[in-house]
Amino acid sequence: MEPFRYPCICAFYDSRDRLNFEALADVMKTILVPRRPEYSCLFLVAHNDDTLGKRRVSYEEGMALAQESSATYFEVSTRRGTNCEDLF
Repeated sequence: MEPFRYPCICAFYDSRDRLNFEALADVMKTILVPRRPEYSCLFLVAHNDDTLGKRRVSYEEGMALAQESSATYFEVSTRRGTNCEDLF
């Protein structure tokens, strides 16, 4: 298998969708983290942080996955523009 050709990887999930988060957590643990030497940085990004009433994945769960994966964690809202510039 050829190595990743990108210096950074941004892994996004929808904070309103638990299944999306769980699937991404599996990908991170089985594919991304074991291949970490092949890229320089990993970002875990929760989007739709402005829908607090519909949220299905807590900030704490996202942060815990990021810490387990040695990833930098962001929560963003494109509607409000929260943390978008910081991420990119």
